[in-house]
Amino acid sequence: MLGVVESRWEGPISTSPIRYGPATAVAQSLPSRPYHQPMSKMQITCAGSATFDVLAKAAGPLPIGVLGLVDTFSTAEGGPALRTGRVLAGMGVETRLVIPVGDDIFGRSLRETVPAPRLHVEFVESQLPTSTSLVAVDQDGERTMLHNIGADGSITADTIESRMESEFLHVGGALILPGLDDPDGALLAGLFERAKANGVHTSLDVVHDSTAQWSRVLAALPYTDLFIPSIPEAEGITGIAEPAAAAARLRELGVRFAIVTDGPNGAWVNHDDFVGHIPAFKVATIDTTGAGDSFTGGVLTALIHGFGAEDAARMGAALGALCTTTIDTFSGPADPADAWRMAGIESPR
Repeated sequence: MLGVVESRWEGPISTSPIRYGPATAVAQSLPSRPYHQPMSKMQITCAGSATFDVLAKAAGPLPIGVLGLVDTFSTAEGGPALRTGRVLAGMGVETRLVIPVGDDIFGRSLRETVPAPRLHVEFVESQLPTSTSLVAVDQDGERTMLHNIGADGSITADTIESRMESEFLHVGGALILPGLDDPDGALLAGLFERAKANGVHTSLDVVHDSTAQWSRVLAALPYTDLFIPSIPEAEGITGIAEPAAAAARLRELGVRFAIVTDGPNGAWVNHDDFVGHIPAFKVATIDTTGAGDSFTGGVLTALIHGFGAEDAARMGAALGALCTTTIDTFSGPADPADAWRMAGIESPR
């Protein structure tokens, strides 16, 4: 959740100088690529949760136990894998999206609306109903989500591995994917271990675990190149509430590039090449839904183009903030160069 309610961004506001080309390579486990070199086909596979979202936008506090009126009802594509894949494709990255859908009205809608330029979708057919979320957004843009897992339970490690033909793998919503979930975390850890053995760089999103069984993630962390939890997620996994210390603990647990996000308060980065705080960009926030997924998409976009840790985190902050300026599913700005400019980085050619 990035962004605060202030003036809308109208141009470059980064206080750092514009960077021309990639900074120091993010790690030996992540590639360094000259910014002018064209990307190969299918640079990343995003796999995991995709949902049909029903959104209610309230003018005031959300009422409990009584009939309340809302400004608008709308529908949108949701789910961490889908939202991150949308941002990557919108930023020009050739993206394979592997998502499960059911044979119902919501699934048929996603089959029609999700495919897009540079977003190559492989639908995993499920006998379960399409995963669905009810998203209630209050007057400050904060949201409360009620979620049914549904078809997301049909995606497995084998499903992902058989479709993984890219340099990067991002798994979105790992803790709401029953097919990757077991008490000791062996299924997810095994997927990431095999991906690493085949030269694939791994990125993990867990979403908030309402059951508080965070230890299921631990086995996968030594095989995780990039992990960007929110403060509540990071605290659940590490037992540490302070974001910089939580990011440091994630590194100790094996993560190569850890970023802990805290909405309008920014993000805390821990990597061999950069340890520090990245402020949030000030924008006119409408809805924070998907901001964390957009942040991840921004970081991955920069890494795929060969930029270093600090630049990648700044790119994440830019796209996370821009996501909050719309209630629609965010696919990046109309002109991708705007996001690079906002982050203070020269747009790759």
